[in-house]
Amino acid sequence: GLLETKEHSAIMNDVNDVIMLPITTFHRRLAGHSFVDRIWVGAANARDLEGVKASITTVMRERRELKPEEPLNFEVTDAREVMTMMGSVMGMLSMGISGIAGISLIVGGIGIMNVMLVAVTERTREIGIRLAIGARGRDVLLQFLIEAVVLAIAGGILGTVIGIGSAFAITGAI
Repeated sequence: GLLETKEHSAIMNDVNDVIMLPITTFHRRLAGHSFVDRIWVGAANARDLEGVKASITTVMRERRELKPEEPLNFEVTDAREVMTMMGSVMGMLSMGISGIAGISLIVGGIGIMNVMLVAVTERTREIGIRLAIGARGRDVLLQFLIEAVVLAIAGGILGTVIGIGSAFAITGAI
């Protein structure tokens, strides 16, 4: 039969690309084992979720013949727990990427500072001549500030192009 089309989920694979078949056929022809390793269950509404989880735990304990004092040898999770875990993982990834970006900005700033220091040192005669013919100190400062900004923008654009190109190349290779 056909199932209703469902919206995509960021957590799971596309739920519309699913094959439904008898469990014995799955075990015999596809899985190569005779146990169920995952069961997806839906609750009618979120209020019933804890009751559904408790019922599933009770049934699984009975089926696996676990005594009340024995620890569970299965796991029952709901989408909220998965979303919480994904949120914390994404938060850690965000912090890591932010740290790397911060370090990159500091290194880039130091690089630009060194390039501008060399530019000023090599052009002391030019600066002296400009000051001698009437240029003000802030005119010289503005010249070097514009050079630094152009250098930073050009480096940012070049780095972005190289990063995007590398990402597409790696994706294509994989």
